[in-house]
Amino acid sequence: MNKNEKMVVIHEMGKLKCSICGQEKEVPECCQESMILKGDLLCCCTDECHHQHVPECCGQPMSYL
Repeated sequence: MNKNEKMVVIHEMGKLKCSICGQEKEVPECCQESMILKGDLLCCCTDECHHQHVPECCGQPMSYL
C-alpha cells in the first residue's frame, strides 16, 4: 500500500431476529462497537460500561444472528 492509498475498515453490525415473525434489527452499539450477547447485551469494553436487556418481539427475547 502506498502513502496515497487509504485503508477502509468495514464493520458489519450483528443482528437480532425474532424466531416467530422473522423481524430483524441491528444489535445496539456501545463504545462504537456492537454489544455482545451474554444473558443481557453487554458492552465489549467492560461489564460496568453499559448493559441492556435483550429486546423482545412477539413476547419473547430476540435471538442473535
